[in-house]
Amino acid sequence: ALLRSLELAGLTAAIATLVVVPAAASIALKGRICLALITFLPLALPASITGITWAAWGARLHALCRWLPDFMPLLLSHLGRILPFTMLVSLALWNSHHRQSAREAVFMHKNHFWQRLAVEWPHYLLVFLVGAVFSLRELEISLLTVPPGGETLPIRVFNLLHYGAGSDVARLSLLLALPIVVATLLIVRKWESA
Repeated sequence: ALLRSLELAGLTAAIATLVVVPAAASIALKGRICLALITFLPLALPASITGITWAAWGARLHALCRWLPDFMPLLLSHLGRILPFTMLVSLALWNSHHRQSAREAVFMHKNHFWQRLAVEWPHYLLVFLVGAVFSLRELEISLLTVPPGGETLPIRVFNLLHYGAGSDVARLSLLLALPIVVATLLIVRKWESA
């Protein structure tokens, strides 16, 4: 369950980072805040509605494309839940660290992906860590969208809390909290140095 949770968090955070950072850069540089407001709409909705909606899209996509993995609804529901948070962090970074001079120097050569990445890697790393933390702690979405027989670490802790021994719950809770605490400490260090 821990490995599945870490894989899900890593994959969700990586996809969110690759989508959100360039989108936030475009929104911040062009001043189109109305586009950002659309991405913040899921923050006003309960997690269950957001998760079920994205899971339904994932199930429909999986039905159309059978070659997609079975965990596609779970992945999309986690992605839909963390995208607004990662967008918020990314926009805050772009607005607080006026990097236009470094970005303009790099974007003079728009085809040089590696040069852009060398300038922006702390931003990508911070958004990735925030996405991973939010994905690791997501219980409600996981309860609604995990396929039968599947399990993530928050679901196992939840089930043991209701049906198992207290010592098992404590051990698994510490195991779940460890990557979240490590990622949070890295976020704080990167945020202070950025």
